[in-house]
Amino acid sequence: MLELRYELGNSNEDDLHDPANIEKALLSGFYMHVAVRGKGKNSNYVRVKENDPLKLHWTSVLMLRGLKPKWIMFDESVLNSVATAWTATEIFPEWLLEIAPDYYNPDTLPDGGIKTELKAILDETETKLYN
Repeated sequence: MLELRYELGNSNEDDLHDPANIEKALLSGFYMHVAVRGKGKNSNYVRVKENDPLKLHWTSVLMLRGLKPKWIMFDESVLNSVATAWTATEIFPEWLLEIAPDYYNPDTLPDGGIKTELKAILDETETKLYN
C-alpha cells in the first residue's frame, strides 16, 4: 500500500479482531443478501427487499447450533422448492442503515414489520444525533 501512496490509518489492534467489524465488512459487499426471520417458532426467513422466502440449509452452522437470529446476511442462495442459503451470519438492522442507507431506506420498502422496524431505528438514530 505504501508503494501506491495510500495513507495507512492507525487502527486499534482490538478493532482488527472484533467480529462485528468483520461482519460489517462482509455486509458492505453482501448488503443485498439480507433476510429477516418471520414470526413463529419454526418460521423461515424472508428476503428483505424482495419479500421472497428463504430457508437456511440444515448443514449451515446456525442450524447445526440451533441458532435462529432475527436478521441474517447470506452469501448466496440456491433455488430448490424454496431458496436455500448455506452460509449465513447474524447481523443487526442498524448496520443496514449505516452501510447501505439508500438501499434500505424505509420509504422504498413494502409496508409491514420490516419497514416499521427500520423506520423506528432510523428515527431513534436521528433523535440521538440532534439531541
